[in-house]
Amino acid sequence: MGWSCIDKNIDAERSYWSEVARRRKHAKSLAPRRNSGCHSSQPATKIANATLFQGSAESNFQMSLEMTVLVGAVATVVSVASFAPQAWKVIRTRDTSSLSSAMYALTVVGFSLWFVYGIMLWQWPLIVANGICFALSAFILMMKLLPPSGKQAVAEAIDPNSHDD
Repeated sequence: MGWSCIDKNIDAERSYWSEVARRRKHAKSLAPRRNSGCHSSQPATKIANATLFQGSAESNFQMSLEMTVLVGAVATVVSVASFAPQAWKVIRTRDTSSLSSAMYALTVVGFSLWFVYGIMLWQWPLIVANGICFALSAFILMMKLLPPSGKQAVAEAIDPNSHDD
């Protein structure tokens, strides 16, 4: 979901709880009072408890949404950061002999599909995270497939101070 979808969901959730509160208030006004001659105050008690719950449910929904955004942000940072050390090591050492071409090819395809999926849903967290991971994993794959002279040229263009180890 994009931010506009989340905003619409929050608005719908608020509208729902506002309607629930309005109906409970109306039902409470119709409920028998203790000194009205009716011996059971259970309906009024249930309505009062439900009204108290309504406020906490709305705040729980908001807290849940904030937690979801936080988890997504942390996942984005960790996913992007996971490829940076490998990319930097390839630039620095120009050594890709221990890397699996098939694994990086599948990773590149996977990130490209996640990127397209994010665009289709217009979900900027998916677009940004998978776009950056796609670029880093595609760079690593490219460096794996290049001949040694090509690796040297790319590494020197990115970091002229790096040397073979």
